[in-house]
Amino acid sequence: MILWLKKYKPIGANKIDAFISAQLPNPSVDPIGFEDDSKFMIHGPCGFLNTSSPCMVDGKCGEFYPKNFSDTTIIVGNGQVIYARPNNGITTKKNGVRIDNTFVVPHNVDLYWLNIKHI
Repeated sequence: MILWLKKYKPIGANKIDAFISAQLPNPSVDPIGFEDDSKFMIHGPCGFLNTSSPCMVDGKCGEFYPKNFSDTTIIVGNGQVIYARPNNGITTKKNGVRIDNTFVVPHNVDLYWLNIKHI
């Protein structure tokens, strides 16, 4: 969660994209980021991929994964953000299941990078 302490105008999708990512990095461009995101920033798998996942409630993911693909970040009328999760063919494996951007947990890449190096 990012808390904006001071703002002079509404925050646009481009500003959100500068701070938050909800997609796997391209492994050819950022192999370390891809490896770290694959290890630490994937929800589940759950839903039809794993019906016994702890997040499952009444046959559905309690955290509403998998999310829908979206080519761009969108701010909807109530201020909710739909993060960019392009269907770009980049996948990883978690617990033997092929995972795409619909299972990536939104995160601040810079803060995440600082924290992961302490693990």
